[in-house]
Amino acid sequence: MSNSPVKKQKMESALEQLKQYTVVVADTGDFNALHPLFTDLSKLQDLFRSIDVNQTGFIDAFGLKKAVQETGLTVSDDVLSVMVMRYADSTEKMIFSDFVCCMIRLGTVTGVFKNLTRDGRGLYLTGEQWMQMVMSS
Repeated sequence: MSNSPVKKQKMESALEQLKQYTVVVADTGDFNALHPLFTDLSKLQDLFRSIDVNQTGFIDAFGLKKAVQETGLTVSDDVLSVMVMRYADSTEKMIFSDFVCCMIRLGTVTGVFKNLTRDGRGLYLTGEQWMQMVMSS
């Protein structure tokens, strides 16, 4: 499974997120730009450990829902199911690295929504905005 298309897609997603941080460092020469990344990773590690009380090394869909709630974000059960399908394995278990990718992605798309929504309920995009958003994700 280590060479599966799903595993490769997850790794590429994680590398893309890391690349965003390293571009800032490369452009500015300021390694302090990585501080938020390390802070986020530390918080996510603490959160993962608090949910994985039996120290199995993974969390399930219920644990992911709890993690999302503890961050103060709200997602529907349908969105949670998509997150599990995208980031968990075939037994719906998620290891820490996939949890990190999932939570960073959730935080990113939540932030994008907040920036683009006018009324807090939906997005109203032009064709150009839609294409830019889809092509950049």
